[in-house]
Amino acid sequence: MYVIGIDGGGSKTIAVLADKHGTVIAKETVGPTNPNSVGKEEASIRMAGLLSSIKGKHPLQYNQVAALFAGIAGASSPVNKKNLTEAFQPTLPRNCLLTVDHDAVIALYSGTFGHPGAVHISGTGSISYGIDDEWNRHRVGGWGYLIGDEGSGYSIGKAGLHAALQAHDSITTGTSLLEKIKQHFRVAHLPEIIPLVYTQEARQTIAQLAKIVIEAVDENDPVAHKIIQTEANKISIQLAALVNQMTINTNRLLPVILTGGVMQRADLFEAAIRCHMKQHVTTPVQVTKVALPPVAGAVIGAFKHAHISFHEKSFADRFNQSF
Repeated sequence: MYVIGIDGGGSKTIAVLADKHGTVIAKETVGPTNPNSVGKEEASIRMAGLLSSIKGKHPLQYNQVAALFAGIAGASSPVNKKNLTEAFQPTLPRNCLLTVDHDAVIALYSGTFGHPGAVHISGTGSISYGIDDEWNRHRVGGWGYLIGDEGSGYSIGKAGLHAALQAHDSITTGTSLLEKIKQHFRVAHLPEIIPLVYTQEARQTIAQLAKIVIEAVDENDPVAHKIIQTEANKISIQLAALVNQMTINTNRLLPVILTGGVMQRADLFEAAIRCHMKQHVTTPVQVTKVALPPVAGAVIGAFKHAHISFHEKSFADRFNQSF
């Protein structure tokens, strides 16, 4: 028995074929499949291509796929969910259980192994998402880079770029961000980058600057440190609002998972989040960085849907070793 898990993010889409123990048999990658970004037709073509590629390389295993779980950015929209479901169905084996869901769900599952909990995702964009003990779903944020995405790569990068421009204009001093960002873009004068940040690719271009800000933090730049502190506080407020909406019936610690590209440096955010949660949330929480990629959460979702039991520790070991 096999399952397929799919992680459809804002920059790429990963599909894995895995056995009932979590061992990855095949992995395929295509571009983004968020219908809001690439359109219905392109998203459908890419999804169909993923499945066709796996089927072509592993036909015997593919025909034994019991469940497919796809976490796709943009799938919270009923229209997008319907269109994506229709794109998958024609190529799936008979009796395969199909679930198309929000990509935040698989990010959560990758940290909770399918149990209730909360997750904050900080990649190019950001969102806080939770499933409580009554399996009610909650979200805070995730409203896009123009009106939200607190603590995201874009938000951090934009703040870093703003600080660099202020240093260029001699409004502020004492930061290395001006020189670092000039070096990043390979320009002699920072205003030369303005055409780059007013294009269709501006969101990705600016989000990439988050790593420059984090690099400056590691070098004790006070302006960069303040940016990260500000963004950590935004994430903390968002997560507290989320957890306070959730119905928690058990005596266990509620897992609060930090994931996404920015959270590769979760160490810069964890202390502020824990402090804020302790002060503003009555539910005991355990803030942790995720140990598995989101596509593993999609495999876990497929297991749950197909009622395939698994041991969490052995699953994590097998998946990470074979992925």
